[in-house]
Amino acid sequence: MNTKLILPIAAMAILGTGQAQLFLDHFDDAQLTSIPVPPNPGTGAAVNDTDITLTTPLTLPLGDSRNLQLDRTTVRTGFSSNGDSVAMSSGLLNLAGDANSDLKITITYDDSGNGMGLDVSGSQNLFLFGYSQDQDTTWSVTLWDDKAFSNSATVSHTQVGNVGGNLAFLLSSFVGIDTTHIEKVQIVIDPLNFGGDVNLHAVALVPEPQEYALALGFLGLGFVAVRRYRNK
Repeated sequence: MNTKLILPIAAMAILGTGQAQLFLDHFDDAQLTSIPVPPNPGTGAAVNDTDITLTTPLTLPLGDSRNLQLDRTTVRTGFSSNGDSVAMSSGLLNLAGDANSDLKITITYDDSGNGMGLDVSGSQNLFLFGYSQDQDTTWSVTLWDDKAFSNSATVSHTQVGNVGGNLAFLLSSFVGIDTTHIEKVQIVIDPLNFGGDVNLHAVALVPEPQEYALALGFLGLGFVAVRRYRNK
């Protein structure tokens, strides 16, 4: 199966419906950035340093940008970390930490701080399509519904082991959020041990029934992700 073709085909199917409220990011920027080696060996204590911040204009129907922040939270005692990287290419976001690093990645959409004003009241889920991981990983989504970014709700799923597939975050589970004007979306991917390797093909928040068509279009990515990681 050619997974590179699934993304544009699914996107075109949704765009062709003429629906105004669409949010779709399929990581086709072709960016590659490596994290510099820490100046000193790790102590085993929390580092919590921000190593990379990338803000990328996106070609979305609403017009937006993506802010991607990569944090090295801990470096193993007595070691340096020199194999950490984040990459985006051909419809794939990859976060890879070496054996001595505990990393997490934060992806933020808020129209460069201006707020998106996105009405998703006709949707049921925010989807993370084609995810894969090689260890226990927590995937979290936070939504804000005001331009001051003061009212938010977070939903998290911890996926166990070497698995992959598609993740759905039910919008009704974001308690206290008005889905008629979502101003900010933030996704945090946090492998829970050293050396995490995770992939994500797309983020989608689209109206019904288009979300079902999109889910079918991305269904193969889940099978590919599971098969890939079970065969590692």
